[in-house]
Amino acid sequence: PLTVKVSSRKGIVEGFVKVCNRWGLDQKKQKILLGISESGIFSDAILNDNSFNLPQDLKDRIGYVISISLGLGILFGGNTDAEIEWLNSNRHSLSDLTPIEYMLQGHMFNIINIAEMVNRERGL
Repeated sequence: PLTVKVSSRKGIVEGFVKVCNRWGLDQKKQKILLGISESGIFSDAILNDNSFNLPQDLKDRIGYVISISLGLGILFGGNTDAEIEWLNSNRHSLSDLTPIEYMLQGHMFNIINIAEMVNRERGL
C-alpha cells in the first residue's frame, strides 16, 4: 500500500476531510469511514479540532482513504470527475455496490479492499 507521511495530526485529518469533501461525503459519512460514533463530543472534535491524539485505528483508516485518493489521482491523471465516477460506479466484485457504498459499511476490511482494488487497477 501507498504510505502517507504527514508531519502533524492536523495535517492528516485535514487531508482526510479534503478527500471526503471532494468525494461529496458529509460529516456523518466521514465518521462512518473513521469507524467512530455519529454523535458525541469526541467524534466531532476529531474532525474539527487538534486537541486529541488519534488512536492507531483512526490513523490507519485515514491513511488508507488518502492512499485511495492518491492512487485514483495517479490512475486518472488528476481528473477529479473520473475519480468520483470510479467511486460511484457499481462493481460486480463488490456485490454490485459502488466502492463508496462498500466503504461506508464501516469496516476497516472494506476500506483496505478498495485500496487494494485501486492498486490492482494501477498495475501494482
